[in-house]
Amino acid sequence: MIAYHDGQQFLVGVAGEATSLFDNDEERERLMGLLEHGGANWREAWAIQNVKNCYDNDMNAFRRDWDWMPTWKCPANLFLWLEEPLLLNPREITGRDKFTMMFAACQIMTRKIALYILTNINQDNDADIIENLKARCTDELGIPKPLRIVPNAAQFNYLEQYRQTLR
Repeated sequence: MIAYHDGQQFLVGVAGEATSLFDNDEERERLMGLLEHGGANWREAWAIQNVKNCYDNDMNAFRRDWDWMPTWKCPANLFLWLEEPLLLNPREITGRDKFTMMFAACQIMTRKIALYILTNINQDNDADIIENLKARCTDELGIPKPLRIVPNAAQFNYLEQYRQTLR
């Protein structure tokens, strides 16, 4: 997951083997129900000043988006939210000036590029998840694997990660 700030792009998280839910209303609604059942509450999120800032204190705009979440899922053991954002140099990594900047778009990259980025993540983050992600990029000899299509991954624990993200 990439964030853009002051003309620079930062890696803020990694969702390995993520599956889009944009065209899957049924699954998105099911996961939203799990969030609500698990105690996710729009009022709790709205009480956080950073959330209000993102919506210019427009609670109605926030509420319109609330029911749209989640839009992606990935296995919990392949989800990493960085303690500190990692400054990226898109030109060095891809030869382009920028990574994809559209909301809801994904940046397709080779496993070799993904491995390069993962090796630059500060090890103060969850080392086990970083190793899980690296293992998806390489074979047992550490050589990048060819890209393959991965079937829908197991359900991601959105509630816990969402709460941690908002703190």
